[in-house]
Amino acid sequence: MYIYTHTHKGETMSKIITVINQKGGVGKSTTVAALGGAMKQKGKKVLFVDLDPQGNLTYAMGAEGSHITSIEVLTGTNTAEEAVVHTEQGDIIPAAASLGCASSLLPLEKPSSHHRLANALKTLKDNYDFVLIDTPPATGVLHLNALIASTAVLIPVEASAFSVQGVASLYVDTIEEVRQYGGNPDLKVLGLVLTRYSGKANVSKAMKKQLEEAAGMMHSRLFNTVIRECAAVKDAQAAQQSIYTRSPRSNAVKDYTALLDEVLKVKF
Repeated sequence: MYIYTHTHKGETMSKIITVINQKGGVGKSTTVAALGGAMKQKGKKVLFVDLDPQGNLTYAMGAEGSHITSIEVLTGTNTAEEAVVHTEQGDIIPAAASLGCASSLLPLEKPSSHHRLANALKTLKDNYDFVLIDTPPATGVLHLNALIASTAVLIPVEASAFSVQGVASLYVDTIEEVRQYGGNPDLKVLGLVLTRYSGKANVSKAMKKQLEEAAGMMHSRLFNTVIRECAAVKDAQAAQQSIYTRSPRSNAVKDYTALLDEVLKVKF
């Protein structure tokens, strides 16, 4: 991995959280949307940034079809302000399928490619309390841009052996690289959060212990809150509504509200 040293410490007022995992299907987009919804319930100003070519977060927030997206921001075609779409769920810089070409448009070996998002978000630093970034499963220049721009990282994980392996690799190969060589030495791992959880499954209980050990290796934590499987989440996404609006009494709302309470107790 090529990383060019450049510091942006002290330049960002907002707390920027990247939700990341190299494994797909662990609920990254759901976590971004629901955690942001919980923040808005507490009166926080939130900006969502979708860096995933699949655009699940963009669709769930009803921001699909925009002509200015995160790839235009990364390539410098448009500013971050120009890309913001205002929706009922909040402000978002939406994704586009063309993000899949990011590796050719922003080559890893080109130093300036790594800091495009950090530089673009500087102009929005006074407008929001939190910026939440959704990322694709595969690592690369999109992950680098997200992590170099961020204050902290939140890692959703599923209770499986593959998740434990993926978390260890993510930490050693990506997060530590950004800390040491990417000019963001203070990047904090907020913690791991167990998603798609079924308390009745023995394998989930066994994996939970392994994830606690993985979190300890990162000098972080496995949050006490677990995110239970909840059909209301998919219903809200299909309706392009916040889970807090669509199903305010659902388990998802209870779980993500509890998770935010834990997150806000972490200093970052």
